[in-house]
Order: sequence, then structure tokens, then C-alpha cells
Amino acid sequence: HYEALINLFDAMLATVPDNEIEPVKIDLLSRMEAAEKLFVNKLYDYETQMTPDGLNDDLSFKKEGFSTTLGHPLEWWGFLYEKELLTGIKNDFIRDEGIKILETGLDIGLTDTGCFKRILYFDDNSVPDYTDFWSQIEAILCMGYASHCLKEDKYLEAGNKMWDFYDNYMLDKKNGGVFNEVAIDGSTVNFTKGNIWKCDHHAFRVCERILKYKLLG
Repeated sequence: HYEALINLFDAMLATVPDNEIEPVKIDLLSRMEAAEKLFVNKLYDYETQMTPDGLNDDLSFKKEGFSTTLGHPLEWWGFLYEKELLTGIKNDFIRDEGIKILETGLDIGLTDTGCFKRILYFDDNSVPDYTDFWSQIEAILCMGYASHCLKEDKYLEAGNKMWDFYDNYMLDKKNGGVFNEVAIDGSTVNFTKGNIWKCDHHAFRVCERILKYKLLG
């Protein structure tokens, strides 16, 4: 399952730095390499610069009647750069095809208000005017990483703009937590916090990584 793979990669990124057992660390890095190859060779659509949510048994993409979550390619970009930071091995994909991922994400997802829209429906190319908390968070983190890696102000500006939207409209500063879905005008669409697939792990991780690598600002 796509979610299982991306969550596994995330977990391995978190485990490698503090693992002092060398054979285990080597095994984790090998598994990360295999997961990266699966993403680059099978799960990433080079035609659209996206990761379609529907897959056939042979991992070919289903588009008719399906959608794509705009945050997933940006999340993968960030993961691959974080892997580079951990290993010191330069990742050519994020500097080549990955530039298209960044530009497509900003072109389709980012609004004037700083909201990063969540989903695109392939049938009519519609992109509803709202975000959910994990999409906003992963887009913020990706832009921070992109600025850190590529040294281009436009990614820093985009990340800061999205952070302002997140801070102003998505954080519940009275009761805690992060609202699940917010419209591009800042109005809350869904007052729940988290869902069956996502939790505040994303909210913690973006803060931890921003501080660790001195992103945004």
C-alpha cells in the first residue's frame, strides 16, 4: 500500500541517525534505497509530476475516476533530501526531475493566501479550494528543504507564506491541535483534528525538522 511505503520510509529516516548497531543501520539504509527506487521507477508519474492515488496490480496508474494528493510528491522530495543529508550522498533525482515536482506543486497547489490545496481530480482537472493539515505541513517542510538545498529565495518565500497560513488559520491556539481541513480563505471546513490516516506526527515533525536544519525564517 502506498501509505505503508511512505510511512515506512519516514520511520526509517527517524531511526537511522540514533542507531548504533552498524548491521542494523546498513540494513535500514538498504531498505530506504529499495523504497526510493520503487518510488522513482514505479510510483512517480513522469507525465504529471504526481503520484496517482489509484494503482493497478502491476503498479500502472489508474486515472479515470481517480485523484492525486498534491502533497505526496512534495513529501517524497523532502524525504529524499533528508536521506541525502543523513548519508552525504548527493541525490540527482531531486535536482533534475525533482525541480519539476517543486514547480508543479507550487503552480497547482499554492494559492495567494498561502493555502496549499490538497487534491486534484484527473477526470476534470479540478482542484477544490481547501487544504488539510498534513498536506499543508508537508508542503511547508518541502519548501524549507528546497530552499536549503537549492538556495533559491522563491522556495523560502513559498514556505514562509504557507507557514503563515498554517499558523494563522490551522492551529487551534485555544484548545490545541490542528484543524483537519481549512478553506483557502482561512475558514475552517472540518473541525476534527487528524483522521484515520493522519495524526499530529506531521505537526511535530515539521517543527523538529525546521529547528534541526534551520529551515525557513
